[in-house]
Amino acid sequence: MPKLHRLHWIDAQVRAGRYPNARTLAAAFGISHRQALRDFEYMRDSLGAPLVYSAAHRGFTYGESPFVLPGPYVTETQQAALGHLARYYEAVAEHDRDAGPVYADLAGLFRRLSGLGSAPARAARGAEQPLPLVPYRAILAGPSRPAPLQPFYRGRAPDGKLIVEFHDPDAFLCALWDAPGCRIESPRWLRERLRVRAERIVADNRDMTRHVTPAAVNLSQEPGMAPGSKSERRMAMEKRRGAVGARFVEGWMSYVGAVQGVLDAAGMGPWEYWRLMGETGMAFHLVMHETCCISSVTVYDWMNTHSAAMSRIGVLSEVYQALPGTPTYDAACRRAVVNIRESIDNGVGVVLWGVDTGEFGVVHGYDDEDGVLLTSGCWGSRGRPILYENIGRTFPGAPVLHYQIMLERVPTDERQTARSALQHYVDLMDRPGHIAPGYRAGLLAYDNWIQGLQTEGFSGTGCRYATFVYTEARECAARYVAHLAGADPALKPAADAFRRTAEIYGRMMKVLGQDLSDPSPLEAPVSAEQAAALVPLLREAKQSEAETVALVQRYLETSA
Repeated sequence: MPKLHRLHWIDAQVRAGRYPNARTLAAAFGISHRQALRDFEYMRDSLGAPLVYSAAHRGFTYGESPFVLPGPYVTETQQAALGHLARYYEAVAEHDRDAGPVYADLAGLFRRLSGLGSAPARAARGAEQPLPLVPYRAILAGPSRPAPLQPFYRGRAPDGKLIVEFHDPDAFLCALWDAPGCRIESPRWLRERLRVRAERIVADNRDMTRHVTPAAVNLSQEPGMAPGSKSERRMAMEKRRGAVGARFVEGWMSYVGAVQGVLDAAGMGPWEYWRLMGETGMAFHLVMHETCCISSVTVYDWMNTHSAAMSRIGVLSEVYQALPGTPTYDAACRRAVVNIRESIDNGVGVVLWGVDTGEFGVVHGYDDEDGVLLTSGCWGSRGRPILYENIGRTFPGAPVLHYQIMLERVPTDERQTARSALQHYVDLMDRPGHIAPGYRAGLLAYDNWIQGLQTEGFSGTGCRYATFVYTEARECAARYVAHLAGADPALKPAADAFRRTAEIYGRMMKVLGQDLSDPSPLEAPVSAEQAAALVPLLREAKQSEAETVALVQRYLETSA
């Protein structure tokens, strides 16, 4: 659950007529923009808040439906019971023709209270139900069961110290601030997270407290952890666990952002984002679901695509994948921890699915004592640690184990790399089918996109997200092919065609009021007028793309 105090802040801001949005929420609490977006989504989808986006005020307000923010705490046991009740009444509603609507309403209420959302979540292929996540566990020293920590309390250790469990580290630390006298004994990563937060708060208020000596953060110190500079403490931490310098590089294509962070830190770079997008072929990516589902961007053949992308740039890699519901899934998850730790020990980070959310990210370290992988993803350089037991399960919507280990980079011929990337573009655009029903790739993706916008109930968030991702991708493609044309003038017609397609996407962004540097419009619905305006632009983009494919194909045939 997102932090309760953030939800109360949103509610108070809405009732005061201040029209909060993800930008103001992120600024108020020092969180990432994407995390702020998920708080609004949680209020709307899980708590049933009638949030309505006002384009005039660039923020949210409540619709006409009455809404009261639920009480502060629902324990994990209560959440599980409510979830069972939701599923029970869903089943009853399906078989009771007379009272079905009443039972369906009850099921919806129980789903929202349990945190399952307002509509049943579709499990990943092969999974009959969401896979349970093991909670984080911490040991605290301090007074007996302080009230703010009551929801997290799980008992006492043999030495009398408190045992707490939680799924959201930030929510737990927020409660810990209000529990005087408590100190974190373990895990180390949680102590470090608290220290970083405390230092940030002090730094942000330094001009207001220059005459005040701040109290020391109440943490349990270990031998070798004498107070010192931030860099000294970080070095001491690194000596007690495996870590590398790989960090996620911000970009709308999270796989490429993770790859760049890993390659640059491992000495297999440096890379510029646009060039890495082009040479790997990821700049040409285009997939769309018939309802414009937000999953469209990430539904493709990860195994073959990611392996070929790295091979194209001369990087030897190993790609691992396991699907839930298969006999070897649990064994593959256990083996993944071993493989990832070995890569970290060799000085190379790992690309992993499900870091912080349904995106790719970087594993840059591990801590055996705490049993966690240290991550960096789209929520920031210091991502949420992943318990060894939870690897593969961190994103409930798609609990797929997928990770890629980079082994070495060998010299490549730039011309051959370019031809391979351009051939991949032609093959992708002409692809007749897709790996999943309802999805289409290449030129046929435009048909799905247009069909979705003309169908009631399409995903506005999915449409906006895809427009962000594919606009950035088309900009990278245009820049990359223009770079190639500088050395080979025969590619100039194709480069000009790529630029025309990118400009059409730029006009689509204007219709939606979006800019690549500002993700805040993601939270706004797509109006009927905007959807209607996008349709002719998508038809124009498809025509431009088809012309580009023909020019690239001609180049490949005549320059062989």
